[in-house]
Amino acid sequence: PENAPAARIDKTLLEILIGDTIERIDRKYIPIAMEWIADHFEIIDYDDRIVGMDDLLVTFQSVVKRRGVHGFVVDPLNDLNHNFKGVSIDQYYQSMLSNIRRFKKKNNVKFILTAHPHTHATREKEDHTEQGSRPRVIELPDITGGNIFHNRADNGISLYRNVASEDMSVKLTSEVHV
Repeated sequence: PENAPAARIDKTLLEILIGDTIERIDRKYIPIAMEWIADHFEIIDYDDRIVGMDDLLVTFQSVVKRRGVHGFVVDPLNDLNHNFKGVSIDQYYQSMLSNIRRFKKKNNVKFILTAHPHTHATREKEDHTEQGSRPRVIELPDITGGNIFHNRADNGISLYRNVASEDMSVKLTSEVHV
């Protein structure tokens, strides 16, 4: 996971499940929530080893057999080891996404990949009717190798985090673009 150590995701899941920050949660609910999280989530950590998607799919297959898991999140794709030797980036991602698609179908699971855009895309601006000039919303082609993702992904979701004005007089909501 992007946020290390992997076990720290428990805190985030706890806050999401209960709907409040850890500081404000009634302590009596924490053991109940943590038991629910343990029953419904399996956190996979490779102890600082860099692995590739093929390694993950092997591990995921064993988790499906052992726990009957129904979905996976890889966060982020950019942190995996990608071996482009002898193939173009498009060919590599085409093969990787095909392997994921076969895995999903074989195991009847959901699969979520999070990916960051290439740096250039994060610097581009767009004009917004209410906000004026702002960093533009990232789309699937903005991911490294993104044209393949645009063509092969079942769904693409871009989370746009608006920030408040510097004097905090204007608070902006985050946006979800599908």
